[in-house]
Amino acid sequence: MALEWQPTIFIFIFIFMFIGIFININIHEFGHFIFGKIFGYRLISYRIGFLTWNYENGKMKFQIIRNRGYGGLCAMVPPDKELPRYKSILFFSGGILFNLLSGSIFILTAFLLPAPESLKIFCYVTGAFALVLGIVNFIPFVSGNNPTDGKIIWSLVLRNPFAEKLIEMNKLTSQLSAGVRPRDLQISLP
Repeated sequence: MALEWQPTIFIFIFIFMFIGIFININIHEFGHFIFGKIFGYRLISYRIGFLTWNYENGKMKFQIIRNRGYGGLCAMVPPDKELPRYKSILFFSGGILFNLLSGSIFILTAFLLPAPESLKIFCYVTGAFALVLGIVNFIPFVSGNNPTDGKIIWSLVLRNPFAEKLIEMNKLTSQLSAGVRPRDLQISLP
């Protein structure tokens, strides 16, 4: 009986891994969204895999697109006013915090609650992936042209020039999305 169950476990793990990836990427991006909304950021685009929601001309537009380079995106524009550095750090930490919290909850749920074996496997796999996703995103590196959340967070904490460029770019994006003409942009040049 145990030998017959082994292949089934691997099939469950494989299927649950893909479902867990989708769920955890969504949880990660939702963490950015929640902190962004708390601090007055405005949503421009929300993407999970090939599913995309964009604001265009004041309306939400849903699209199915070919994804290149990353599994999710929560593009938000900071408010016009200057934000304290800690709010920017919390915004970029939102996804990591939500992954670490949800991973812990999934694993504790699998460990503590009486549930069918397949549900426990799903919770363990999804929880483990959430923890790995949160930890990897906290590591400062650049993949392609995309900095990880950790690269941005550590740059803000350590006051690296990269962080200053990022904050300036967010200000420019905010002005452009608010309708300021390119010739009227307020740019702080070094």
